[in-house]
Amino acid sequence: MDAFYPNTQAPSLAGSAAVPGAILQSCHTDDLLYDNPVVSGGFLYKLQGETYYSPNCRRLNVELPPNVESSNDGIIKGRDFEIEHVRKPQWWTTAHGYLAFLPLRPDLSSPPLHPLLRIPKVLFDPRTGQFYPDPAVWESWKELQAKIAHAIHLLIYRSGAPAVRPAYPCSRVDRKMYKGPGGKHNLKEDMFDALSWFSVWFACLAYAIAVSDAMDRATKKAGYRTVPAWMEILASEYISKVGGEPTPEQKKKEELDGRFVSSLPSSCLASFDGTFERIGSFVNIPDDDMPVQHGMVSIDWLCKLKVPVWYRWGPREIAIAEKNPFWKRYAPPKDAEVVACPSRTQETVSPITSEPPVPPHPPKELFKPFRRRTEPVDKPWEAWFKERELRNALIIPKQSQAARSRRLTWEHNPPTNPKKTKFFVWYKDEDGVFRRRKAGEDDLEDLFQPEGAFSRSQARYDAVSNEWDLCEFFGPADDARLQHLAELDAEYHGTTLEQELEVWKIHYGIIPEPDNIPTAATAQPFAPEPVGQPALEDDPMDIETRPIEDTQGFPVVPSPQITEPDGNAIDILPEQPSFVANGFFGYVEPLAPLPIPVPPLKASFVPKVLGLGKTYSTGDALWSTATGQQLLSFFHALVKGKPASDLWDLSRYNRTPVTSLPRFKQLRTSLAQCLVQEVDWDNAKGRIIRTVQKPLPTFWFAADHGQGWRLGCLSPVTALAISRWDNGMNPIAIAFSLIGLGVRFHTWREVADVPAIALTTMPSMISLLSYRNALETFACVDYDYYLRQLSSILSARPGVGRAAVMRGGIVGRICMSHVSTDDILCGPSQAALEGRGIVRSNGNGGFLVDDNLQVQEVDAICGHIDVWNNEDNQITRVSWWPPADLWEERYGFTGWSPDAEDFYHARISEINRTWRPLPRSEWRKRLRQSSAFRSLLASVEKHAHNVIEHCSEGGL
Repeated sequence: MDAFYPNTQAPSLAGSAAVPGAILQSCHTDDLLYDNPVVSGGFLYKLQGETYYSPNCRRLNVELPPNVESSNDGIIKGRDFEIEHVRKPQWWTTAHGYLAFLPLRPDLSSPPLHPLLRIPKVLFDPRTGQFYPDPAVWESWKELQAKIAHAIHLLIYRSGAPAVRPAYPCSRVDRKMYKGPGGKHNLKEDMFDALSWFSVWFACLAYAIAVSDAMDRATKKAGYRTVPAWMEILASEYISKVGGEPTPEQKKKEELDGRFVSSLPSSCLASFDGTFERIGSFVNIPDDDMPVQHGMVSIDWLCKLKVPVWYRWGPREIAIAEKNPFWKRYAPPKDAEVVACPSRTQETVSPITSEPPVPPHPPKELFKPFRRRTEPVDKPWEAWFKERELRNALIIPKQSQAARSRRLTWEHNPPTNPKKTKFFVWYKDEDGVFRRRKAGEDDLEDLFQPEGAFSRSQARYDAVSNEWDLCEFFGPADDARLQHLAELDAEYHGTTLEQELEVWKIHYGIIPEPDNIPTAATAQPFAPEPVGQPALEDDPMDIETRPIEDTQGFPVVPSPQITEPDGNAIDILPEQPSFVANGFFGYVEPLAPLPIPVPPLKASFVPKVLGLGKTYSTGDALWSTATGQQLLSFFHALVKGKPASDLWDLSRYNRTPVTSLPRFKQLRTSLAQCLVQEVDWDNAKGRIIRTVQKPLPTFWFAADHGQGWRLGCLSPVTALAISRWDNGMNPIAIAFSLIGLGVRFHTWREVADVPAIALTTMPSMISLLSYRNALETFACVDYDYYLRQLSSILSARPGVGRAAVMRGGIVGRICMSHVSTDDILCGPSQAALEGRGIVRSNGNGGFLVDDNLQVQEVDAICGHIDVWNNEDNQITRVSWWPPADLWEERYGFTGWSPDAEDFYHARISEINRTWRPLPRSEWRKRLRQSSAFRSLLASVEKHAHNVIEHCSEGGL
């Protein structure tokens, strides 16, 4: 069977339950596809005097929705484009159940939603006096709308679920004409209404995908499935196209290509692992055995998809459970948490009617008020900057000479090129809280220029981490920016430059407000508005004047120029060969030079072991010197067994054995059963991820300098390397160095307890795999999609970014520019503290927790794609970057190196030439090493484990 074509042998779904309801919520257990009990715990709510229970959502602002008189009515009927009405959970109805899947905070940076990141500029046609959106950007919105709508149609038709008919987002603008005073303002408002309304269509597609997946479970029972059924359905059109069937011209816009389909799983459209919080729904437990007649939806199904669900549990439901024991499993458990919701002033809620009341439109102000902007009461960046200063005070005294010189250079002349530094923005989220995020393309456009979003006075730079922080509330705009804003407004409003400059200075608090502030009733514009000009607005927007052209000819917004993922990582190269030899292999320089062997030893595999790259190749003169021969002698002996005691600090007879170092005496270790993910691969079945328990060691250091976490790792070699670090360095300074060196480590937080489920079950399996058909070709836009997906994964999933950088190697290098160093040094995320990361025993009844990456997250960071060949039913693994496991086999535990950096930049150049991911076989070939190299790494791991296990003997 072609995995990208609908299964013609699958049972027809026509006439079956429209959503997982009747067949899943039956009172007979043998009909259940979701027969696991509702999760323990949960949350109790008191709403209008009655008890409601949610097994999967704790939300403080939950309100009981109004009753629905008819299942065909709903909150959306008659309220198109009024997004505020659908951003609260409603009663589940057959016609509007998809609203439960509406994402609370959709991530538009992830493909295929990224076209919505660009807001169309308002253009003006002087011939018609009409305002219109920039056609190039607007067409990209309409193309996305067409693809989403077409995908929904295909999946809904296939599953037999009720049709969904919300208004098309772009129709908000397309069906209107914008002329005269207020035309520009109205167009802008409608564009933002359309942007918000896309969330409803996101919910529709998420619902269609979820239903399609549930309805396809019958076919899954017959055997394995390589790709999800809904992907087969959506990709079938592409197969027919490459098979020779032409696409009608009018259908090209909605045509679903492989990029669109393969990018869905990592977006809020098809991700059901809890990353994207959804609105959820209230459901009624039926009082008979025919839930399908009530439009009942499966509670288990919603819980599995991480869709919040609430249901009443009172005397009626208790009586139903006594009559039908099936419902007893939904009773709130004793450990359910009571959630205190703010009480509503109204005693009752009116039921939804077919026509909602239309509130009167407030009069639009045609003036710019003389008012100062409202300053935020809470400024979290102040405490954040103070904590960073304290960390920097611990790092700076222990910096190397090279790092100190670099820091002083940056302080004198801070870099502003995004390739050489990092930018982060403090922004106010929907909940009114300021948060720190990585700056996007729009934030950095014309940065520190009059046309840019931020002035130098609104930026702060830290030379230790080489990071900028941007926020409009750090200070007022500089003079050049104020002049630019005033010039735009003066030209647009027909006022003087001095008048507009005064307005902006009042806005930023540079000069005080006037005593007499105009009111809406008496205020007038500075100058009479010419006929055909737009109304005055609170924020400037450039207006380009040009005739309206045929928008059908405008291309989709092109992808930005692809460059390397980052060029601003911390200097991570070792200073000399002896640095790596001593720090990771225990090499100790002899007090007196040893005689050069006859014949001299060849460099062989040693430069690759040390990761020295082109600087110290096998033919370099270093290896013929006494120092070089001593290094070679040490490594050749280490491959065969044990080096001479004088050269090896793992020996108890060495003059400075590692076991005598002060930090080694702070080393703690624990061996316990741990949950790990293992990957099996089958060329026909694809990737199979298993969770198994294994006895694994954990290492950490007891030193506490108030950092709130314990420095540690999973490798005995790394534990010894940390033990060898300068004893005067504190854990924060060491962690900062490990980040720069690309060495894998952890910041363990000791906790007394973790949720019981964290000890027996890995966090919910995420879906980040990308699938492509072998008939498709890769291009520049594919790498652009990968970069956008990478940025979305690191920003939307808590703890993933810091876990990636702490992993080191190729994963850490790829993510370096996306993650703030301070986020790592602050310690584990809240998700890790809740047991949703890595959990290890500390041997004393407590636990060590930290952020960690799941297998699919690691693969997604490296750009993995499973390519299906429909001719021989085989799957090939390709990726933009080397698989993490192959990279770690090649470079071992020594972190990032000159050789790795050379490899990295060579790959960047290759991508920019070919735009082609490479198969795993090619990566294995490029990273292949000699048997001596592999034997050396295995020998070092074994010796490090033995010396820690028998530390009381003083060494080996």
